Amino acid sequence: MSILTWFTGASSKRSKALALFRHGVKRAKSQDIDGAITNYTRVMNLEDVPSDVKAMAQFNRALAYSSARKYDKATDDLDGVLAMPSIPPKVKNAAKVKRERMRKRSP
Repeated sequence: MSILTWFTGASSKRSKALALFRHGVKRAKSQDIDGAITNYTRVMNLEDVPSDVKAMAQFNRALAYSSARKYDKATDDLDGVLAMPSIPPKVKNAAKVKRERMRKRSP
């Protein structure tokens, strides 16, 4: 496999994942929470999705679950994000803050 073939394949996987992610963001902004969750889940289930894109999708899915008042699922997603080995610091910090806010609201 040439470097160009590898790079093109990796680039197209990232592009596909980002396109699904952005579509999920649009759905969330238009209050289609279930549609957003579906898109974020699809991103997470893609084979060989880059870890940063997967982390962003899982974090945003946690936000969508929280918006839908599905707090257990939101917490599970946030814990999953925090367990990822190499995620962007911004995503990790945002997950910590959101998880702490959710814990403070829990009975």
